[in-house]
Amino acid sequence: MVLGYALAVGTKNPHARYAACFLSITGGSNAGPMVLAWGTGNAAPDTVKAVTTAIIPGIGALGSVIAVWTYLPMDAPDYHKGNSLNLATSSFSCVLVIIGVLYIQLENAKRARGERNYRLEGRTHKELEELGYLHPQFKYQA
Repeated sequence: MVLGYALAVGTKNPHARYAACFLSITGGSNAGPMVLAWGTGNAAPDTVKAVTTAIIPGIGALGSVIAVWTYLPMDAPDYHKGNSLNLATSSFSCVLVIIGVLYIQLENAKRARGERNYRLEGRTHKELEELGYLHPQFKYQA
């Protein structure tokens, strides 16, 4: 997706811009379901998973609202504003995913070393079940 928008912004060649459409659509079509699956797979207990399942598509839907105001007829045929914004947001999304993966690896390493075991002290069985992603034995999926 980033490559597609970078091509759309960076060139006037119509053939390259046509190829950019395919790259952008291919990247964008996969990104939403992958982030949703990753987010819900790392959410626990069920209440957190339910909220995550609603919030992620809700944030994604903001893109369609923003697109109405960035792909304006006066910017045709290049649509530099809309493509530049999509390039920026898709690049930012990649950075967020990298930060998320690094955080998950760091947190899983801390849990493996027992640095989160203090969360188990003085809790009843029911409270332990309700810890969800805070439970030291919960492992995030990168």
